[in-house]
Amino acid sequence: MERGSAPAGPLTKHLSGEQLSPFPLACGKRTRAAEAASGERRAEASTQATGSSSEGAAGSQAARCDRIARSRLSFGDELEDGLDGPGIAASTAKRLCFGVAQARGARQYMEDKHTVVSSFKPLGVEDGVERSYFAVFDGHNGEQSASEASSRLHAVLAQDTAFAQCRGEPGASAEAETAAMRSAMTRTFAVVDGEILDRARAEDGRDGSTGLVVVRTGSVLWAAHAGDSRAVLARGARALGRGQRCWRVICEPRDGRPGSGLAVSRSFGDLDFKHPNRFVECKPDVLRLCLQPDDDLVILASDGLWDVMDDQLAVDLSLATLRGPAVASGAAGRVTDAQAKMVADALVMEALQRHTLDNITVIVLLMTWD
Repeated sequence: MERGSAPAGPLTKHLSGEQLSPFPLACGKRTRAAEAASGERRAEASTQATGSSSEGAAGSQAARCDRIARSRLSFGDELEDGLDGPGIAASTAKRLCFGVAQARGARQYMEDKHTVVSSFKPLGVEDGVERSYFAVFDGHNGEQSASEASSRLHAVLAQDTAFAQCRGEPGASAEAETAAMRSAMTRTFAVVDGEILDRARAEDGRDGSTGLVVVRTGSVLWAAHAGDSRAVLARGARALGRGQRCWRVICEPRDGRPGSGLAVSRSFGDLDFKHPNRFVECKPDVLRLCLQPDDDLVILASDGLWDVMDDQLAVDLSLATLRGPAVASGAAGRVTDAQAKMVADALVMEALQRHTLDNITVIVLLMTWD
């Protein structure tokens, strides 16, 4: 399959750059090192529909990573508490409505990218299972890694046979499905990372990207991430989040090149940190969450949002926007893509008003239930 292409037929794509957005298109490049050196805040905040940014979470063999805990409950904590699934048989999650908003923020460039595949099917599989794919990629030192990941990751995942085994049905073996999805995501991230590194070697590229993927299969949500973009679920107005931070990874100088720092321990690309010594990995954390009838929405966002807003505040603002007259007046009790878009716009505007310095990408998913 040609790099950057998606398999024909089973995918209904909504790729970065195709979103309708009230904000002007942001473009241009500048390294994070140059931005940090200047230390300038820019008053103007532009916004768009394609993106990137950096930082991340996790650990690798050679990189020592101190995780910064946030005051929130993670998807993983929720599962360990045994809250995975009551009430699913009686109520079925239907279509996920979605909306996307992006902003360049105070940057001179836009490096965030995203992908939405509203009808996502494994290649060659027609099993009637509702599947959707949503992803945010936060690039650094250029947008190319984020662009490649946004155009390739869903295409590679759709071809993985283990992914086809995940149906998210009530009574399905959670343990077997979790093992299958983890293996599928790990392989998929590794394949795409390998393609990005091959390109970087050929072009002497030094760019990289974090990755956050949320996949819905039936009544189950899967969250896979490498980096500090984060997904938050609103369950009964309570925020359940997934995503972590770590301290910088420092690479020793070599070949006449000065040492460099990376604020992630897992990412796509970042050749200097993976060759000849592997300080940074691309293996994602993969977690399973069974949807429940009091699940209202999911927020996926790059760290341009989370730098200035905690999980619960984002959920509170989202629910307040849904209750507001601008959203409720035309809805007549129905959940729509337009509502999800208004919530995403509200989150981006709040981050801008709080003077975030980074690019912002927000995807909001609204649940509809039988």
